[in-house]
Order: sequence, then C-alpha cells, then structure tokens
Amino acid sequence: MTKLGKPLTSQEIRRQRQQEAFTGREDHLDLFRRQLALAGDDPQRRFVLSIYGQGGVGKTTLLRQFRRVAGSERALIALTDHNERSVPETMARLAAELAESGGPSATLAFSPFTERHATYLKRRGELEADPDAPRGLAGFVGHAAVRLGAKALRNTVPGSDLALDLIEGPLAEQAGLWAEFVSRKLGNRDEVRLVLEPAAVLTPLFVNGLNELAAAQRVVLLFDTYENT
Repeated sequence: MTKLGKPLTSQEIRRQRQQEAFTGREDHLDLFRRQLALAGDDPQRRFVLSIYGQGGVGKTTLLRQFRRVAGSERALIALTDHNERSVPETMARLAAELAESGGPSATLAFSPFTERHATYLKRRGELEADPDAPRGLAGFVGHAAVRLGAKALRNTVPGSDLALDLIEGPLAEQAGLWAEFVSRKLGNRDEVRLVLEPAAVLTPLFVNGLNELAAAQRVVLLFDTYENT
C-alpha cells in the first residue's frame, strides 16, 4: 500500500522489489568505482570482479549499476547475457557494442574479427542449408560439445590435416561426418578451420582488437549469466 492507502501498481511493486534486492550492494558499487580509478599497474587493481548469489538477489541489477558507473567515468562498455549461447556469439556481441560506443577507432580495431566472423556465419549457413549436408545435423553445429582441432593425424579428415579430438558418446559419429563434409565442400583450408574451430580462430582476432582499444582507454566487459557460454 502507498502512504495514501492506495494499492501499489504492478510497476511500483516491481521497482520496490528490485530496490530491496539491491539493498546491501552499495559496497560492491564503491569497490567498482575504486577499481576504475586505479592505474593498470597498481598492486590493488583487480581485472576480474565476480558477482555471485542465488537467483533474484540483484546480480543483474548490480551489473546495470556497474554499467551506469562505468559510463559516467567515460569507459567503453559492452554487456553479454544468456542470449549468447556460444563463444563466437559472445565475442561478436561484445565487439559490436564496443564498436558502436567507441566510434571509428573501435570499429577499426575490431574489423579483422568482424570480417572473419561474418565469413564464419556465411559459410556455416551455406553448409547447413546444403542439400548434401549429413542428415540429423540440425542444431548440432552450434551447440554440440565437440572439439575439432588441427593436431595429430588421428582420425584425419580426407583432403586436409584437420583432426578430430574425439568426443565421447553418440556425438562422435556426427562430428566426424560434419568435419568430412566441411572439408569436402570448402576448398579453402583456412575456411575449413574457421568453420570447424571458430573459437580458436576468432579468439586471437577479438583479443587483438580488445588490446588495441584498451591501450587508449578503459574498457569494461560485463557478463550476465556467463556460465551459459
């Protein structure tokens, strides 16, 4: 009830609950502000801050507050959440947000990653839509827990030296079929590796862009529900 005795609206109730959930987090905000103010080589500087707690205690709300504080300090900010289900998706969202807020210099820093990621999406889309693609691969490519590596010659895919670091269980056969299909359809060795090992290929490009950006200004990356990726 309000002070006038009127029932609270659903929005007022939601705001009240969010505020109650956020109670006690002021120390976290102060810590975040202090960390932003420290030089990178300061012994007290922490580069990773982990927020934990049961669902509904205000972790997402605190991240939003972190974002507000970082923005007021003119830091570049990017946030990823449960909508990103893979490492390439997560890096792509972070790079896009940093490029949007950081202007031409940020766009240029991430251009090698952005271009390579676009090629990955294009080639993967073409392969998944190919009528010759192995049956039963719907949803497998983006979500299966596979590791495709360019290591020893064990289980070598015909036509390339990419090897399959084999997976346990029924995914092994599907992974092998997919790897062979990709190698057969794509003549470009670099693109074969890009499709089979997107995280391994794209991560160095993303890190290079991030380092270039962070050399000139502060960058804050926020991960909400990061365990999904």
